[in-house]
Amino acid sequence: SYSDTDHLDYKASVDSIEYDKTAKVGDKINVKLNIKNEGDTPWFTFNDFIYLKTKNGKDSSFAVNGVWDSFDTPLHIEGKTILPGESTPITFDLQALLLPGKYTQSFIFSRLGKKELSNTQFSVGFEIEQGDLKLVKILDTETGALNVRSEPGYNTKQVSEVASGEIYITTAQKDGWYKIKYSNTKEGWIFGKYVKEL
Repeated sequence: SYSDTDHLDYKASVDSIEYDKTAKVGDKINVKLNIKNEGDTPWFTFNDFIYLKTKNGKDSSFAVNGVWDSFDTPLHIEGKTILPGESTPITFDLQALLLPGKYTQSFIFSRLGKKELSNTQFSVGFEIEQGDLKLVKILDTETGALNVRSEPGYNTKQVSEVASGEIYITTAQKDGWYKIKYSNTKEGWIFGKYVKEL
């Protein structure tokens, strides 16, 4: 018979980690790796999911909104049996920030109840390059936000607002207004008085 602790301790390893070491601002960084069952009992992930989480347990700045399970959990493994000695391929994306620089994000696999699988920590280190894109930063405003309008000009429709301190890609300038991409697909105009070019 086995003790509860034997049953609970999953022995695991990760290898074959692949990803691009550089990315342009706003691009996705695809990460591939394998997690291997190094123990002598199968993993049944039908109810006992295996989660890939940030090592520090905090939300990741590189989370892909709407794709990751949550801001600190890119994905989980479920619905498969992983036999002793067997590896399972994992793939997920990171969202490159709009701020050029060098970054690292560390991850670890865990089970429900936050029980970490030792030896499964890995880090993804990469550099975000500005490329040819022009970036603008939203300066402080009285309200802490800046209106985004459908066209350059105050008497045009407000389509959104952006917060002070945020950074956006700008694609055009007209009459003191900047055209920005304020979501993956949407564009609008902001007043240049509260904008700093980076």
